[in-house]
Amino acid sequence: MRPTGAGTEFALPRALFFTVALALLAGCSSGLDQKFDAATEAAYRASLERLRKHASAEEVRQVEDALRVLAVPNVSIGFEGGILGALDKLRGQRVDTFGEAVGSQVDGRTGRDIVAAAKVRLKQEAEKQLVAEKAEMAKLERAKGEKEAAREFLAKVEIQEPRIAILGTDAQRMGVLDFKVANGSEETLASLFLRASVTGAEGKVLFTDEFTYRASPPIAAGQVRDVRLPSNSPNKWNSPELAKQSQLTLQLQVENASTLAGSKLAASFTQKDAERLAMLVKHKPQLEAIVSNP
Repeated sequence: MRPTGAGTEFALPRALFFTVALALLAGCSSGLDQKFDAATEAAYRASLERLRKHASAEEVRQVEDALRVLAVPNVSIGFEGGILGALDKLRGQRVDTFGEAVGSQVDGRTGRDIVAAAKVRLKQEAEKQLVAEKAEMAKLERAKGEKEAAREFLAKVEIQEPRIAILGTDAQRMGVLDFKVANGSEETLASLFLRASVTGAEGKVLFTDEFTYRASPPIAAGQVRDVRLPSNSPNKWNSPELAKQSQLTLQLQVENASTLAGSKLAASFTQKDAERLAMLVKHKPQLEAIVSNP
C-alpha cells in the first residue's frame, strides 16, 4: 500500500477540478454580469477594457449604446429638441471619455443593469419627444396644406428677369439683385416673401436665402414694378465665393405675399419649415419603435 502516493495522485486531479470550476464560474459572471467600477475615470476605463475582453461584440455594443444614452445631459435634450438629436451629438465620441458624465450612474452596477437603466431613460425621453413632435408635425402639415391651397393665387405674382451682379471689390464689394414684379392678382401687394438661389457656370447651387421685399409704394393690381436691391451684408450676396464666379444665375420664387391691409395670402411655411417637417417625419417611426419596445 502506498497511501502517500495514492493521496498525492488524488490531490492533483482535485486541485485541477477546483481550478476549472473557478474558471467556469468566472466565465458565467463575465460579459453583462460584470460590475463596473467608476469611482475614478481610470477605473471606469479599466472596466470598459475588461468588458471588451470578456464580453461578446453584441454585449459590448449594447453597453456602449447604453452609456451614450446615460451620458446625454438633460440640457442637451432640451437644446436639441429631444433625445434623438442629443444622441446624434455623441455618435462620434468614444464612450471611454464618458467617465465623469456617467460615473455615478454606473458605479457598482453590472452591464446588464446599465443596459436596463438606459432603456428606461431612452423610452421615457422618446415618449416625450414623440408627443411634442406629433403636435409640431400637425401644425406644420396644416400650414403646408394652406400654402398649397394658395399656390394658384401666388402664381399670379410673377418674378421676371431676375439678375445678380457683384459690384466693387474688397470692403466696397456689394451684391445687387435686379428683377421685375408683375402683380397679376386682384390685390395691392405691400410685401413679398421670396426664396432665392444662385447657381454658378456649372449649375451648382452656391447660395440660397429667404427674404422679405417690402414694396414702397405698394404694387397695385396689374402693375409691373422694377426692383433693385443692393446688399453689402458680409458673406451673403457679396460673398467672396460669388464674387470669384465668371457667371451667376439668380432664381427667385414667391413663397408668400401680404396685401395693403396687412393680411398674408398664404400660411407661413418656409423652406426651413419643409426641412423641419421632413426631419419630424423621419423621427416618427424611430420614436414609435423605441416607445413600443417592451
